[in-house]
Amino acid sequence: MFVEDTHAIQKAVRQLDMRLCDFGLQVLERFGGEEPYVKALNEAAAKMINSGLPYSELLGKYNCEFDEIMNGVSPIHPFLEIGGAIRIQVPLPKSKKELNILLTLVLQRYECREKADFLENGFNSFNGKDCNRINLGENAGLFVWNDACNMNNVKHPQHDTNDWMEFNQSLLMVLCSVIYQQADLDAYGKRGRYGAETVRRLIDGHAYQPDRYNPADKTISAFIYDTRDGKPFGVYNGIVFARNFFTQIEDGTWKTCQLPAPTLQLNYTFLQSSPDGVIDPGRNAGPTEIKPRFTDKIVAALLIKASRLTQCPVEDFFITIHTDKCAAAKSAEKYMRIIESNKDCYREISRKVWTNIMHNRLKKFRSAMETPAWPSLFFADLSTVERGDPAEEVPLGSDRFYRAIYPSYVELVKSRTGRVLYDRLVNGRFVAEELHAYSQSIRIDLRQLANIVENSKFRNSNKQLVPLVVDGRINEHWQMNSRDSWKTLDLKWDELRIHDEKKRVELGKLLNKMAKDGNTANSSSQVSENPNVDLDVPRLTEFAFILTGNLMMLDGNNKYTRVGQAIRDLTSRFPLIARL
Repeated sequence: MFVEDTHAIQKAVRQLDMRLCDFGLQVLERFGGEEPYVKALNEAAAKMINSGLPYSELLGKYNCEFDEIMNGVSPIHPFLEIGGAIRIQVPLPKSKKELNILLTLVLQRYECREKADFLENGFNSFNGKDCNRINLGENAGLFVWNDACNMNNVKHPQHDTNDWMEFNQSLLMVLCSVIYQQADLDAYGKRGRYGAETVRRLIDGHAYQPDRYNPADKTISAFIYDTRDGKPFGVYNGIVFARNFFTQIEDGTWKTCQLPAPTLQLNYTFLQSSPDGVIDPGRNAGPTEIKPRFTDKIVAALLIKASRLTQCPVEDFFITIHTDKCAAAKSAEKYMRIIESNKDCYREISRKVWTNIMHNRLKKFRSAMETPAWPSLFFADLSTVERGDPAEEVPLGSDRFYRAIYPSYVELVKSRTGRVLYDRLVNGRFVAEELHAYSQSIRIDLRQLANIVENSKFRNSNKQLVPLVVDGRINEHWQMNSRDSWKTLDLKWDELRIHDEKKRVELGKLLNKMAKDGNTANSSSQVSENPNVDLDVPRLTEFAFILTGNLMMLDGNNKYTRVGQAIRDLTSRFPLIARL
């Protein structure tokens, strides 16, 4: 079993001090020299060791990103980060064939039956230890894999070496990072970098090496895949907390916790756009229909598997998520119920999550955070998304999650810093001067353009036309976190002579910036010149949230929730194919 030291000092560089022969590119000769993906891999390797080489159209086609520095070199392959994730400089595979080429290259050190199985037909033929394979119909399959990284050190009956254990872990890391980065590309137009601490959690739920106070937790990985070729396009990682565990409180002391049931933490949930021909049966469900979507089925599968592993009924489980996205918080609310008598349990579970994921726990922002308006919220800490990153989510005043928690943020700032924030979550002001350079680029008088834009309308999430600017501020319904916000504008683009889509996108970005810059949850961090973890408060934009509750099978009308329905549908199918 290999677990790299994720906190080893890594040197940040623009190019790697390596030779081309260190990449083992000769293994790709079997795929032919004219294969575009093979050419892209060769170009990427060359540019990673010589940053002065040009960025070709081919590298652009595969979304290679060379604008960020590189850290460390994985002992598995130079194309991998420390921890095993694919680098963002590496061409992103778009088909099962290209995924096979990538895996053949970066995992060439391994020779085991499991590798041959996956290369043959993906998750259709792969047989990991303790896995379940379920055909969902409409060309979709579900592969549930317990302890993929073999933290329990179970010996394989047909293998004398540890190669198959290391291969499983390396395969998991590469597949997850490919899916993560493609999902980010779909949503934000940019690949996210997933460093060592992030992927370390996939092994045993921890961002660092576990110890006697904080031992390894059980992990379960669930992949959704295309049954026509076995290529995965979505993954959820579940972490199972035992009934008894330790947490660390603010002063550094450890506390023993005993709960009546185990907990499933939903950790890193990513779903790419579905491949053509793969249909999510719940996507087009009517408002009164209970049709589980792919995400619901994955959550259900993780819960069923966790139930089998812990010998605890599914309905007794606690559920927790750690997220910096309002959509995830609202999704979890649909299958999470809050029992007043269990609130102390929820608080302990939330601290357990924070204890697991936070290295240098006493040096970074964290705070208890509760509000009656969102009863599943119990704790907040820092998001890992960097400032200005396309994935950064500035709080929307029109979003019910942010609207519910904003007063608690205002109170937290006041109690820690004494500063009083505006009591309403509103966007920044419309500033005509921000359009100056843009107006020159499209050859329109600034005052004329500013007047047209300021008095324009856009379609909100309900498709209703509403004013872009209200009381001098960008409307709270404006989707400032979306790169496609410009598409909602009700402008006569041709009359403005803005024919180029890039210029339309640019206008949307300028409006997004205005909305974000003066947003009352995003304006400034309440951080002192000498940072103090107990007194500072970052922008609400920088928060991540830990939400916890009990699993909700039935809603208030005694009808199954979507996850509850999915559990009902899948439970009977698990024993037929499970190897428990």
